[in-house]
Amino acid sequence: SKQTWNRGALFAFDEVSGEATELATFDLDLESPPREVFVAEGGDFVVVFEWRAKGWSSQDYFRIYRGDGTLVTRVRIEDLLSPSDVVSIRHFAGSWATPYKASLFEGEGSPRLILDLAPSVTANHFETRPRVVEIDLGTGALLSEMRDLLPQYRALPVIAAISPPSPFGSFVCEPGVQSSDLPNSRGRIEIAPAGFSARSIRRPLPIYPEICQKVRLEMKVEAEVLVDEQGEVVCARSTKGPFGLSQAVTDAALGWKFAPLVRNGERVSMSGRIAFDFRLVDPLAEP
Repeated sequence: SKQTWNRGALFAFDEVSGEATELATFDLDLESPPREVFVAEGGDFVVVFEWRAKGWSSQDYFRIYRGDGTLVTRVRIEDLLSPSDVVSIRHFAGSWATPYKASLFEGEGSPRLILDLAPSVTANHFETRPRVVEIDLGTGALLSEMRDLLPQYRALPVIAAISPPSPFGSFVCEPGVQSSDLPNSRGRIEIAPAGFSARSIRRPLPIYPEICQKVRLEMKVEAEVLVDEQGEVVCARSTKGPFGLSQAVTDAALGWKFAPLVRNGERVSMSGRIAFDFRLVDPLAEP
């Protein structure tokens, strides 16, 4: 019963007499029966793993207690995964499991819990890259570097095509910019895509809308930008992209900056096109 699995006790056994002495009791407050229990440092720390049913859940993955029964920390699976992995699992997991091998390190320094973590999303057959996770038992702090285990949806800058893939929408301009700053005004010079991208010195990337990740939308979206004499983008407009892709590209493009263009010893305004490839990137393919 829930009342039974939420009550724990730590005992010390006398190897000679075989008698057991209760050292501490625990009020676990678990949502499900414990799956596994580890005792470290002769009873100084206790790690309790919860049993996990199929499907995504935000319940505790494990909890760390001190030997006197006080709680050190609760750790959810989200705490061990990158934000991108959390989004992927929430959106794609029809069912998922977290196979792991757990061990304790009790050498020099603070005792640590070591997990060989390898989430697998069975509904989508995502191949994952296992990662060793180390957790400080005394503080519950994650000691390992965080990195992606699952393929991630990303917006990657690419050189714009010779011709835009679809018509552009309306220009969005920075505050204070007038209609006279639109194309072909004041001798603005248009730069070819390859040369234009090469002049960029600040290149923020668009946010990949979560709804696009959920429906697995992959596509290229271009932006046309108008750049002033200082190299700042003052206006931008994007080709069509559903579910907020166009807006994401426009917002990112307004943050770009380019090396100023000089003609006959004077800085001049320019225009050009940049593009972003929204697609799934496999971390296993990265060096």
